[in-house]
Amino acid sequence: MKKKVFVLDLSKLQKGDIILQRFPNEASRGIREKTGSEYSHAMLYMGNSSILHANLKGGVAAINAQHEGVENADDMVVLRLKEGVSCDMHQLIQYARRTVGTAYSLKEAIQVTSDKVSGYEIDGATTNRQFCTKYVAMAYDAGGVKIVNDPTACTPQEILTSDKLERVEGAVRQATPAERKLVEEGSETLNNQTDLTEELLRTVREETKQDIQTFEQLLDASLESPELDEAIYQVCKNHPYMCMLDRYHEIRPEEYDYEMFIEKYGETSRGVAWEMASKLIEQNELYCIQYILLQQEYKKKDTKTCALFVDLYRRLVHDCAERNALYLVILKGVQRS
Repeated sequence: MKKKVFVLDLSKLQKGDIILQRFPNEASRGIREKTGSEYSHAMLYMGNSSILHANLKGGVAAINAQHEGVENADDMVVLRLKEGVSCDMHQLIQYARRTVGTAYSLKEAIQVTSDKVSGYEIDGATTNRQFCTKYVAMAYDAGGVKIVNDPTACTPQEILTSDKLERVEGAVRQATPAERKLVEEGSETLNNQTDLTEELLRTVREETKQDIQTFEQLLDASLESPELDEAIYQVCKNHPYMCMLDRYHEIRPEEYDYEMFIEKYGETSRGVAWEMASKLIEQNELYCIQYILLQQEYKKKDTKTCALFVDLYRRLVHDCAERNALYLVILKGVQRS
């Protein structure tokens, strides 16, 4: 098996960039053959190593760009709006983040694939379901730009050949030793988070009989009535999703201990610490914003579910600060006593 030796050059990426990717498996090859596409998957870059995409396993979810590697330089391509094309990037980003957790629509994805060869009628009207290319095109549509004729039913090739987009040259390059380590390490934590998010929202839907696909919808529902708040709270309070931070401590203890970090990453320690510290900047900003917004909602209406998430985000903000303090020590090359 070939090693994944090419990665995204994050220094050349901007918020809202589209990443198209192909994989060395039968599913990817099948999609490319049926749609006449060079690529089989579409994703959105959110900045600071964060990628959002709609995937079969967990719906709309986040992955870490630092853990994404490919075997060949042309297995990924980055696209950006051409100069002069106006887009409300704030609205685009808001849409992309607001829909995290939305279930994947396999039916629509198959219909789009089949339509290109069989003339099936596409029904892309659903707003509470996503698949990869629909998610990307709808995010741009929210920003006021139609990158394809029909954002609800498009293929990777239609995005690749859009007259609104152009390739970002040099956005995929050979990985450094530190980057290779991060790719080889994989993204166990984010994969686990995706699984837990999907399972939590599924359980909430079962208990409330509401089509709750995102955490925004979950919190909105909890504010509607004491009955819904109680039902959602009972699902969430002991769910493993709420304990993910404890699990992160267990599987990544080196991110909280100087000696363990140096032992694990060796001569690449400073490079890895730089990559991780860069990632934490926006992550911590998002946690802080969410924490403040949740506090405001909690003050408006005292709900048990909201209080639960206020505490979760308070802990996430504190955790980011703790990890970042360690990375700064490593970057300065100072041995802690």
